[in-house]
Amino acid sequence: MAYIGNEPSVNFTSFAKQDITGDGTANYTLTYAVANANEIEVFVNNVRQEPTEAYTVSGTALSMTGNVASTDDFYVIYLGKALQTTVPPDASVTNAKIANSTIDLTSKVTGILPVANGGTGLSASVDNITLLNSGGVSVSGNAEVDFFNLPSGVKRIQVNFYGVSGGSDIGALIRLGTSSGLKSSGYSSISHWGTGGNSDGSGFFVYGTGGSNAISGIATINHMGSNAFVSSHSIYYNNSNGAFGGGKVDLGGTLDRLRVQLVSGGNFDAGLININYEL
Repeated sequence: MAYIGNEPSVNFTSFAKQDITGDGTANYTLTYAVANANEIEVFVNNVRQEPTEAYTVSGTALSMTGNVASTDDFYVIYLGKALQTTVPPDASVTNAKIANSTIDLTSKVTGILPVANGGTGLSASVDNITLLNSGGVSVSGNAEVDFFNLPSGVKRIQVNFYGVSGGSDIGALIRLGTSSGLKSSGYSSISHWGTGGNSDGSGFFVYGTGGSNAISGIATINHMGSNAFVSSHSIYYNNSNGAFGGGKVDLGGTLDRLRVQLVSGGNFDAGLININYEL
């Protein structure tokens, strides 16, 4: 008789039988794994047992609800050898076998997704970013503002300036430190503005603060590993001009503190400063 479609690779099949010798207990091992109790027929003394009521199955483990004696005629017919509902092996299902939107992963993503896989490369937890002094520290009348007890392993620090001025001083310095104290040498830093630029080796230099040149903006310091740090800043001063620059320093130890002060070492006369740090 003609038919439509591919020719079946198997035309006939037979059900497998397994004879089991009872040992007075209820638990036995099957020769073949099956998905559920309906895929086998269990007979005790030629009486078929009711699936899930008289027995249960998990893989190759057959559990009877009563004990089977060695004198009982005990055997299993595998319906599942021909009709078995297949349970795929672990790690055997590919993406092509899963329909779109079948699996909801919205609540399963943790950690950091690589940019190449559609992520941002940023930490998924905002708890890793800490803002110190959310209202800002008033620097008026002070020679410096200190942020001590920074946690070990800080990756990034953002220093925020708002209207910071200091008499006729040409700029602010950001100094990093360890438990041994603040580092005041070994920096390579520069700040450029409209008509020129200044460099400084005693800290990360940010131009401004003098007279009406109060600065507002951000300086960012990134940990490069091995206690090496780089900085960059972008600020505006005099309500109309901007300054930018950067620098580097090898701290020689674990960062745990940061200070902002004037280049001349005098007192600030106005402004707010706070910092963010990221672990």
